Amino acid sequence: MQEHFKQTASSALLAGIIMLVVVLWLRAGLQGTSDSALYNASVTAFNATLWGGGLAMFGVAGACWAQWRPAFRLDSICSGLVGVIMIGVGLIWLAATLRDLDGYAVLIFGVLCLHSAYRSYRIDAALRATEQQNTPQP
Repeated sequence: MQEHFKQTASSALLAGIIMLVVVLWLRAGLQGTSDSALYNASVTAFNATLWGGGLAMFGVAGACWAQWRPAFRLDSICSGLVGVIMIGVGLIWLAATLRDLDGYAVLIFGVLCLHSAYRSYRIDAALRATEQQNTPQP
């Protein structure tokens, strides 16, 4: 169990660092300068997800280091939301041009976040099943 907390804390911390370093490196964030309102909205969503998701990942890492059992559910929700948004952004960017390397990177990051969400969901489900088995039946 402690190993699951350590692994989840480490991956959440790394994701949070990557997200905040990228958004700080971009300073004010990317600017959508396309004629497409959808593309420009995806750039705004990307910037907001880096800020919000990065801070959320730090929260997940802290919850895991504190060994708070709902941390796995929290990670599955936060990582899942970040993953879905990043995949959506990546697909929009790739639809604009297949030569957009940023789109591929964002898409890959989104898939990694979804994998983390699935892993944490499975751990949380296993823990809930164990708790139900250990609860005395009236």
